[in-house]
Amino acid sequence: MIGKIGARIPQHGTKSTVQSRLYAAIGTSILLVFALIPLYAGAATTQPDETSAAPVSSASNYYLASVTGVESSDGAGNPDRSMRSLVPPSGIIGFPEENPAIPIEPSVLRNSVVPTPEVPKPRFDLKKTLRQEFEYLAVEHGFRLMSDPQLRSDLVHAPFFHNWMASFKGYDLKRWSDGDDFLVNGIAHPMQGAIASWIYLQNSPVGSTRVIGKDPQYWTSRLKGMAWATAYEVQWKIGPLSETSIGNAGGWTYVPGCGDKLKCANNPNYPAPTNNTGLSDWIVTPIFGTAWVIAEDTIDKYIATPVGEHNRIAGTILRSALEPTRTFAAIFNGVGPWQRAYAERRFISSKSVTKSSAEDAEDENSWRKYRRSVGFNFVNVNLPGNGSGCVRCRQNYQGIGFPYEYRLLEHLYFDTEFTRLIDSGGGEAPALEGLFGAKFGQRGKNWGLFAKVRPGFIYYENAWSGGEHPQRTDLSRFALDVGGAVEFYPNRRSALRFDFGTTLVRYLQGYPNPHVSALGSIISSDYYVTQGNVQISTGYKIHF
Repeated sequence: MIGKIGARIPQHGTKSTVQSRLYAAIGTSILLVFALIPLYAGAATTQPDETSAAPVSSASNYYLASVTGVESSDGAGNPDRSMRSLVPPSGIIGFPEENPAIPIEPSVLRNSVVPTPEVPKPRFDLKKTLRQEFEYLAVEHGFRLMSDPQLRSDLVHAPFFHNWMASFKGYDLKRWSDGDDFLVNGIAHPMQGAIASWIYLQNSPVGSTRVIGKDPQYWTSRLKGMAWATAYEVQWKIGPLSETSIGNAGGWTYVPGCGDKLKCANNPNYPAPTNNTGLSDWIVTPIFGTAWVIAEDTIDKYIATPVGEHNRIAGTILRSALEPTRTFAAIFNGVGPWQRAYAERRFISSKSVTKSSAEDAEDENSWRKYRRSVGFNFVNVNLPGNGSGCVRCRQNYQGIGFPYEYRLLEHLYFDTEFTRLIDSGGGEAPALEGLFGAKFGQRGKNWGLFAKVRPGFIYYENAWSGGEHPQRTDLSRFALDVGGAVEFYPNRRSALRFDFGTTLVRYLQGYPNPHVSALGSIISSDYYVTQGNVQISTGYKIHF
């Protein structure tokens, strides 16, 4: 039987033996090629991140295990048949070549290639937009306060919140015109809407890069800008910092071009009386403001850009002259039209958010650590006395304050403090002071210098009320703490603070407001006088 079987085996040197060996060598070579292809492909292509394992084919596992004779373990001492220890031959990219006999665990494959960091996608910056809109709002109200002495008088001597609510109730949207001339309603308000819209667009990755044309994203961004301008106009008309709260539009009557005196009534030389309210600005500002934006986009594309491509200085002059609202809005973004960072056909460009190194990113975000702080202050403030023998005398009040801060931005803090003031001389009842506002400035490693603006109140017990019917009662007065502060930092978690400034307090007088309109008014006739009161304090606080 054995002889029969042996007789069937081909002898060495025969043709069939040579063919068999040739076929076996070719087949083995093909298998080796297919086994090595996944390893070379995996080393040459992008590797997965460190949260996922590197894919390795079962064919390559079988080949490497057959070469080394080593199998991987599943962590409990059992052989792992699905993932054998990988020891690739020398020369494969991404693997160590010092000692090929050492088994390589799958974790080494995952950590051997550094993942490519993803660049964050630009997004609309809401905080930056709100800050710029607030700065623009401050500029507008600043111009009103500089040019209108009556406005300054009412802001200082009239009750703010009472007159704001009274004026809001008197706002008339059933008529079109508010009494302003064409320069205000037809030019100034469309420009106001355009600037508010541009502030939104320059902080939008889409709105700041699209060029006027058939691009749907361009028109969508301009409609969003119009919606933003509408919200700004609502605040401008009836919001907390509006024409209704500052100036009391809707609360008193006057004749345009004449004033609020009786001689202006029924005068044929002037238009009809008004309370400076109407529907026109609510419509004109956002709609015509958006039309202004589109007009400037057209000018930029077909006039300023072609000129700027040949002569940058001429293009800059044209942009400043023919695109005033976009140029003015860019100022609140911290840039000017002369800066070379602005390429042609894209005047507003978003800044890169990619940092050059991890250390730069850490330094920029270091202010986010320990954003809150609490502590105590020793306070001294000089206020008018409440004594029965000396109503208008001044005396010093001392007390203990309890501040709380929260760092909103790198240079801006929410700053609040409650202080219990105790009379130091007359044995009278104490008072409570509450301040809620902001401080802003520069904080260094060892010291910081800040300015502060903190509106609030002072609560008196058994105080002289003033007014037409004065009496002793418990009352509160509006207060505004304005000044500066210096801080020293023994370490990152604590600070010594020294405050100095004046606390402005409003006191009701015994006579009516002499500036109330003679043609009709629904606002209060109370008249207040604001007095400055020196206030200093020193204290200690901790950051957390």
